[in-house]
Amino acid sequence: MAGKARSAHRLSMFSQRIDRAILTGYFLGAIVPLVALAVLALRYVVPALPEGPVAEGLLGGLGSVAVLTLGSFLLIRRTARQSLDRMDADNGRLQGLLDASAKLANARQTSDVAGVTTAVALAMTGAAAGFLWMRSGKEARLSLVSSASGSQAGEAVRAELDKLAELVAGDAKPLVSEATPSMPATAVVPLTGPRGVMGALGVVYPKSTRHFDESEVGALLTLSALAAVATRNADLQESQQNFFIHVTEMLVAALDAHCDVQVGHPRRVARIANRVARALGFSEDQLHRLHFASLLHDVGMLKIKPDLHGVQAAFEKHPALGAGMLSPVRLWSDLAPFVLHHHEWFDGRGYPQKLAAEDIPLEARIIAVAEAFDSMTSHASYKEAIPVEEALSRIQIGAGTQFDPKVVQVFLDLVGCGEIRFDEVP
Repeated sequence: MAGKARSAHRLSMFSQRIDRAILTGYFLGAIVPLVALAVLALRYVVPALPEGPVAEGLLGGLGSVAVLTLGSFLLIRRTARQSLDRMDADNGRLQGLLDASAKLANARQTSDVAGVTTAVALAMTGAAAGFLWMRSGKEARLSLVSSASGSQAGEAVRAELDKLAELVAGDAKPLVSEATPSMPATAVVPLTGPRGVMGALGVVYPKSTRHFDESEVGALLTLSALAAVATRNADLQESQQNFFIHVTEMLVAALDAHCDVQVGHPRRVARIANRVARALGFSEDQLHRLHFASLLHDVGMLKIKPDLHGVQAAFEKHPALGAGMLSPVRLWSDLAPFVLHHHEWFDGRGYPQKLAAEDIPLEARIIAVAEAFDSMTSHASYKEAIPVEEALSRIQIGAGTQFDPKVVQVFLDLVGCGEIRFDEVP
């Protein structure tokens, strides 16, 4: 536990080496010479002295020096061990801050930031419970957004902690208090952002013998600064994501109005593609990108006049047009290759670049199957819809030529087990 002396076997390897070096140095520099001096005195000096006060005084002096040397050794050893303990604790907190920095940098939501912050606060200080309060919107008061092992603090303690958090947020200064009969040892530090105090971070330890030292409070202040930056970044990412979603929905609505394929085509393609990709083991990030690429796979059609949608030469331009629309937008740029290549054929006879097999992004190969199936089963002014069973047969026949055989097999398996249904509302 932080703040408590630890036994030798719990020191870090580096500290153990320093400890052994101190022990060896003192032994060779003080103990060995003292023993040698005592041996020489007892062998050569004491026998030459007449019995009496002089001999007794010499022996007493040697004994006193031995006691003082041993006492000095024990004191130095204890002081060194305490220093090494503190060094290990500081190194542990520094490593905790480095780990926290990496985790907070990857946090995409404010809830993730809060969870990481309270967990790291406990690990760094050895506290029994940790709490994070934040201001919500324009509200002046703080609200608790995360707690770690919070059940160890009773309702009365929680109410008092809320007051301390408000006090710290108001003063923008840390507050540290030792344990009392009614309150555990407490450390609360402000969470300060570009626009002032945005919250507070607190830890508690219920035992009366425990207190939070200056280095622990300093580590909490550093952690709170990292959390403030991460919270700001997460807010920006959430705002960007909301904007991204709303603009995507607007484009999907525009596609539904512009194209004469049955309304809901982008969403149906996205739903089928998502099921296939999950079965293929896509990560959540990959599924996220595939979802939006599926919704926007035909966005290039917005640049083609409606009366040319049935003209093959005009139609074949829409993948490149769509990729060109998405590439300059940072939030959409990584979707562009999937949109560009969703009409490539597995055997290399597709368009626009005649890629084949594994050269075609897997996301594009998945969209190709989902898009082809929904297009075949959807009505348009230039074609009639075909029955589902016939469309499934055509997809199966196209495996290895137009479509990736692995993707086709997964798609057909999901249809067969009812995981993909065609009566669902997109």
